[in-house]
Amino acid sequence: MMIRKKNKSTVAYLFVFVIAIFFITVFSKCSPLYAFNNSPDATVIFEVGRRMFDGSVLYRDVVDQKGPFLFVIYGIASLISTADYIGLYFIEILFAFLTLTFVYKIASLKFPMFKSVLCTMLVASVMYCYPLNTYGGDTAELMMMPFLMYLYYLGFRYVYKNVKIKPYEYLIVGITSGCVLWSKYTLLGIYLAWFVFPAIDMIKAKRIDKLFKTVLIIIAGVLISSIPWIIYFGANNYLGEFLKFYFLEQATYYQKADLVRSLSNGVRYTFIYMFVPIIGLFGAILHFIKTKKELPKKLVSYNLLMYVVLFIFIYLIGNGGRIDYYFMELTVLLIPGFMAVVYCLELLVSKMKKDGLKKLFVASFCVLICVITSTSYSSTIHYINENEEETPYYQFAQYIDEQNKSKTVTVCGNCIDSAPFFKYMDCFEDFKYVSPLNAGFPDMIEHYRTGLQNGTYDYVICVFEDSFCKDNPKYQFVKKTKYFYQGYYVNFYLYERCVA
Repeated sequence: MMIRKKNKSTVAYLFVFVIAIFFITVFSKCSPLYAFNNSPDATVIFEVGRRMFDGSVLYRDVVDQKGPFLFVIYGIASLISTADYIGLYFIEILFAFLTLTFVYKIASLKFPMFKSVLCTMLVASVMYCYPLNTYGGDTAELMMMPFLMYLYYLGFRYVYKNVKIKPYEYLIVGITSGCVLWSKYTLLGIYLAWFVFPAIDMIKAKRIDKLFKTVLIIIAGVLISSIPWIIYFGANNYLGEFLKFYFLEQATYYQKADLVRSLSNGVRYTFIYMFVPIIGLFGAILHFIKTKKELPKKLVSYNLLMYVVLFIFIYLIGNGGRIDYYFMELTVLLIPGFMAVVYCLELLVSKMKKDGLKKLFVASFCVLICVITSTSYSSTIHYINENEEETPYYQFAQYIDEQNKSKTVTVCGNCIDSAPFFKYMDCFEDFKYVSPLNAGFPDMIEHYRTGLQNGTYDYVICVFEDSFCKDNPKYQFVKKTKYFYQGYYVNFYLYERCVA
């Protein structure tokens, strides 16, 4: 019996692994199916990670807004290949497998293997396909998903099955939260929501000593995952400057969206990208009411609290109103929603006599949902058959090469969206800011403006029109290309320094 159960688990995780491979291969631009990855985040973080592994000191010699743990992941990918993103593709598959493993484990708390795998597939069809996950995957949010999903699993199991969280699990939470802290600390809001229920139960039981001990264990975990960075920056005499930049300067200079836009985007994204799960939840709730069964109130409260806290952190404290893919963290809530969808499908087929026919119907309907959600939400699948030579990146690089032959030139981009040009050009300015970032750091802006005023750059690539170039007598417009980018058509401009 034990052997059969073990074999069944192996088969289940094999299915989960296949799901991870499928969705990353088809919907991530790091996949070999895509001729070109035009994700600015992936390009910049990959370049920073590569330079870090080449000996540059983070935030002193090379700068991006993300944290050092994320750069290590991309640095490891660069060791596999610096010419393309195949290393990142394999890492994405690994991280997706870990994430979906916890999705499966959560679904397994209610369903047998068959339905848990279907629920996992449904979650993947949104999580790895929708436009918010940055133009083709590999964002900080997506890379941190295994840690966030593990956290959600522990909380879900606690409130649904009353399974106590063990000390070693709290330690893992501390270690993984440290990884999140040193990747993108604005994602830590979910940890506050998660800890509310265990903390309240400890207080109710008058176990203040246990609460204090638990907090210390979590802190110990955070310290463990912080040790490498204390050593790294300490050895380079840059620890204080790193902490100042990472926690203070970014918060000061990062561009914020207005409150109205943040709120409207938060509500809109919730219903657009969680439409099917929300319908499923309502269906399940109506069934509970109709059959007069008691709703699992603690579980409902847990998910509602999770949503409210994440909404506040993403759309009121964070920058979700301006940067759409920040919504990614909310996808942990897809799991109870799609569990409700599967539950409702079960009810529809409950009167069928043959179990095989029931399974076929439920599986077919789930696959249909997956096809509809993944293909309609995806912002990447459009690029699978893309001719690389028709992209502005290739065309601008060819133009510069033809005009200059073997002559050395210096190229600059006007914003982070110009970063994908790195693939074609090794002539980008060697400055600590790999490309102009979304945060308006004064030294970065001053450097860019001074370079234009002095005619330092031979060429400037602009994604979206740039008044600094347009009105600058030292530069002349030479080329414009329209390109379908981030869901709509954008003009790319190339400016050339005027010959004296």
